[in-house]
Amino acid sequence: AVVSTQSTGSPPEESLSHVERSPQEESLSHGNSSPQEDLPCNDFAAENLQRPPSLSNLVSNDDALRVAASKCTCTPVLACKEFMVDYVSALFKEGTPPDKKQFNVLCELRCGRREFGRAVTQMRVNSKEVSEIVFLSLTANFATLLHFCNEEDDIEAAKVLMILTFTFQCDGKFLYQELLRHPIWHSLRFWNAAFLHAVHSERKLRSPTTNCFARQSEAQREECAEIHKNTFFGQLSSFITNMKAFGLSTRDIAEFRDKMFEISGLDEDQREMLCQLTKEEEEEEEEEEEGGFLQRLDSFMSFSKNVMDNFSRTLSFESFGVSNDDRSS
Repeated sequence: AVVSTQSTGSPPEESLSHVERSPQEESLSHGNSSPQEDLPCNDFAAENLQRPPSLSNLVSNDDALRVAASKCTCTPVLACKEFMVDYVSALFKEGTPPDKKQFNVLCELRCGRREFGRAVTQMRVNSKEVSEIVFLSLTANFATLLHFCNEEDDIEAAKVLMILTFTFQCDGKFLYQELLRHPIWHSLRFWNAAFLHAVHSERKLRSPTTNCFARQSEAQREECAEIHKNTFFGQLSSFITNMKAFGLSTRDIAEFRDKMFEISGLDEDQREMLCQLTKEEEEEEEEEEEGGFLQRLDSFMSFSKNVMDNFSRTLSFESFGVSNDDRSS
């Protein structure tokens, strides 16, 4: 599941086991020239390409295919990986890794963003609490990566970075708190696509079979449907909590949640539980809106009273035949 935060205490972390190499990439690393030959059916892409038209504003067909793919052919993967492993190792030891220029170049490439995420993920084992200089360096490097993720529409890498921002801390302050203003967190398009990618990744890990839907037995289909529903519920719960942590409005969260309800197959109890996650905030916002309305109403009533008082005095003067000149005197 993706990171979730509680109202009191620090946020737990998501398992990043699925960040390791995909079967396609392993096939490439062993010299196979056509990794696509052994790929299973892409049920994820098929499902999202056949969504109801009413959900077309979630993610485009290109998005669905993009987040389902994980290959990178932009530069030699081994060289990219070696650089990022060395760079991240130096970052955690000294806070000021060398060759920042080469880092910036690789950040523009998909493999660079992916390998940075993997290298930082490996450091989680022993380095969750970091020094101030490392914390500041992580903040700057994450900001750079997130900029290129946003520019290049790299949902997968951005999702991994999001998870990692809830992992590292310094003096009780988490990395995500230093990156709250980054524009990518305030894009519903990112949350929609990242959520679909997270569901797909976890479902691949938890599904008992990799057979295409057409080749599954009825029992396998029912089992997969139940796994999919539970995966959807767990991920949606975590994503809503993360969105709250990043300061999204309850309106944006509700819009995201309700859209996902339409394609989830969740039962009413599960939906109610998810709605409860933001109920307190929604009630607070309603109270604030009501308070603001009452304050505006009070101001309007005071203004109206002043107008009526002035109007009444004017009528009183005129009823006694007092001229404007006499009033001023």
